[in-house]
Amino acid sequence: MREAGKLRLDDPITDHLPWFDMQNPYPEADPIRISNLLTHSAGLPRESDHPSWTEFEFPTREDLRETVSQQQAAYPASTVWKYSNLGLSLAGAIVETVSGRAYEEYVETEIMAPLGMTSSSVGVPSDTHRARLVTGYGRRWLDKPRETMPFIDARAFDPATGLSSSVDDMLKFLSWQMRLRSTHVTEVLRANTLREMQRVHWLRENWRGGNGWGFSISHREDRDLIGHGGSYPGNRTTTQLSPTENVGVVVFTNGGDGNPGRYLNKAFEWIAPAIVRATAQPAVPAAADPSWTQYVGMYRSRGGERQVIVLNEELMVISPRSDDPMGGKSTLRPVGEHTFKIEGTGGGPHGELARFELDNSGNVIRLYMGVNYSERVP
Repeated sequence: MREAGKLRLDDPITDHLPWFDMQNPYPEADPIRISNLLTHSAGLPRESDHPSWTEFEFPTREDLRETVSQQQAAYPASTVWKYSNLGLSLAGAIVETVSGRAYEEYVETEIMAPLGMTSSSVGVPSDTHRARLVTGYGRRWLDKPRETMPFIDARAFDPATGLSSSVDDMLKFLSWQMRLRSTHVTEVLRANTLREMQRVHWLRENWRGGNGWGFSISHREDRDLIGHGGSYPGNRTTTQLSPTENVGVVVFTNGGDGNPGRYLNKAFEWIAPAIVRATAQPAVPAAADPSWTQYVGMYRSRGGERQVIVLNEELMVISPRSDDPMGGKSTLRPVGEHTFKIEGTGGGPHGELARFELDNSGNVIRLYMGVNYSERVP
């Protein structure tokens, strides 16, 4: 809907939900915007004014409207991260208001059907899907057996927790993300929109991850994971994507004390590296071009020195006077005569061109990195 120009993510939610009149003890705070709902930075209570997770009686849309005025914001908007099922339910209400369609029908028609997720539904499943639902069980108790959990209608909380699906369908959802991230096609969404959703828009206090728009991003030592967990009476799940490895993992458990994250962690620790090795293209042995030796040497400018070296069959530029000379290295990939593409990170001119200038005798006298240059030290 944002792509179609029907809303903006920085719209105050009251532009679309004029009935939202929650008590706000922070008059100086910014208004709650749609983007706050999607990053859980709205400062809202976690739930509506109903004990849904203990009594398993979720509010209707009318219940939500009637009781929101009885609640109070926990924090000013855009100040802290606080997960809120209520916030996601409000986001779903905005979908209904702007589209003029039921949330369940909108998601199933505009997202699930195009992706071939034929075993997925939102809200109360059809009779066909209902017959295939797994039996959920409550947590383990010391003094009694696990409780069998019936299907529970999440009603107005469908946008937060009312999705039924299968592992195969969630793998289709992950495969779609992989396609869009690796191409520039439009399928349900523009590729750039998905990338925008999966960037960190709200950084957690520990700097180990954050929230995109609808996605959580977890920063780990070996990889970043993008996805979300799910919890529903009698069921716990997680679906995560490692973009750098192009590997996705889906774990469903049908226990109230299920720990899908444990299995997901082991899948990425043990299985993902094996998949990457098995699917890797054979590496073509690299060989340095003998002509690169003419570029090797020290180059100096007012900003400092650059050292051009050949290392591990690659032409590189390093900062010799840095505490970590190799830390900010740039690799030069040939693209033309005496011209190279700069590969690196940080604040340098990576992604631009490096060019070696020669005098009339064919001697290298200058190195351009982007538009600025350094003189070669004799």
